[in-house]
Amino acid sequence: MLDARPGGLVIGRSGPDDDIPMYRHFGKGIFEVVGLMQGGEFIVSKVATEKHRAWLEEINQEKGECSGDLTLKGQEQELFPATR
Repeated sequence: MLDARPGGLVIGRSGPDDDIPMYRHFGKGIFEVVGLMQGGEFIVSKVATEKHRAWLEEINQEKGECSGDLTLKGQEQELFPATR
């Protein structure tokens, strides 16, 4: 598990079954899955986001394909509905 707050390139596989979970830390060793990423995606720091928000929004207009609905294995509720 890595601290992604400084931002950077996500290293890992990027196939339909290779989701990398993002966790929120509640303290005392308690974590919650709050999202999924894939290798090749990029995390931008809070400072850079605040400084370059409009530019980031423009960059993110180029959306990649989604492989379908994202659900966590063993959970019945969909984490994020597919966007197309």
